[in-house]
Amino acid sequence: MASNRQRDTNPSAHSTEILTPSTKTIVQVQDDYDEFKKAEAIFIALNLSKHTRFYWTCISTLKEQVL
Repeated sequence: MASNRQRDTNPSAHSTEILTPSTKTIVQVQDDYDEFKKAEAIFIALNLSKHTRFYWTCISTLKEQVL
């Protein structure tokens, strides 16, 4: 049996739920960023040669901590 009902094609007729991160999540991300910036400043202050294994190990560790 065919339906005579028309489909609503107006996208504005549908409700949209907008999800925002909680304040706790935002604060944690900011704290993580602040800690990374401190670590980055210390690392830069060491003025290490880029041609050493230690330098690249430090870079890899920082990247792992950020991800």
